[in-house]
Amino acid sequence: MFDLLAFCGYKYFGMILSLIGGSVLGSRGYYGLLVWESITLAYFLSRTLSRIVLPATSSDGIARVGKRRNLLLVVVAFVQPLFMWWLTSGIATYNRSGAAQPQAGVGTL
Repeated sequence: MFDLLAFCGYKYFGMILSLIGGSVLGSRGYYGLLVWESITLAYFLSRTLSRIVLPATSSDGIARVGKRRNLLLVVVAFVQPLFMWWLTSGIATYNRSGAAQPQAGVGTL
């Protein structure tokens, strides 16, 4: 249970990296890094969680994987990139030239 919660925290690294890339490189940097981080996060989570969500072994020694376990693995691995985009889409706004555009009330005194 706590392992799953800990693995869901890896999306924040990708979010921060995408926002930094967006502030330096503009919208292409933001979306490029967001796609890259989403792919790597989904790959990492699917590989790691497949080892943690262990298949049930029967008395004959054959491992059987249930449909619920596979569904949990797919949902957790591929929903995290959507959360990354959703949580950063309100922060990363760009004008037509691709430069970062400050939002009202953010970073202004």
